[in-house]
Amino acid sequence: MDFSMDGDPHHLSMEEIERAVEDQKPEPIQQLAVAVADQWWPVKQVFGRALGLPNTKFNSRKAFDVFRRLGLPVHDVKRDGPLPSSTDRTESSGRVDNLRLRSLELAVAVSAPRGDTNDLIVATAERFLAWLRTEK
Repeated sequence: MDFSMDGDPHHLSMEEIERAVEDQKPEPIQQLAVAVADQWWPVKQVFGRALGLPNTKFNSRKAFDVFRRLGLPVHDVKRDGPLPSSTDRTESSGRVDNLRLRSLELAVAVSAPRGDTNDLIVATAERFLAWLRTEK
């Protein structure tokens, strides 16, 4: 995936992320976590190693967002509560949250310019969510 950070272009792939943690142990998780190699990791630890950057060069929310957009299970301890024991890409580990977010983004893109009410936008989001769950 290509993205920019502080105006600089970057690329990050699943392979680079997995290589970044293959010889590491997870540091303690304060708030934001990402599941890689069947384990929860602090987002800054993985992001920094995968990009070859010190943790002071980026913020954890940027790392969290990039991992979420890549489809990795992510977890915000303050928002979502304690880390789940499973890191599988199942509904309990963030996949549905990512699908719900994407369905809401699509619903707003389609409905808001037409002036639809919030109820119609939510109904459209639910239809998108059902459609996204059937996509392979």
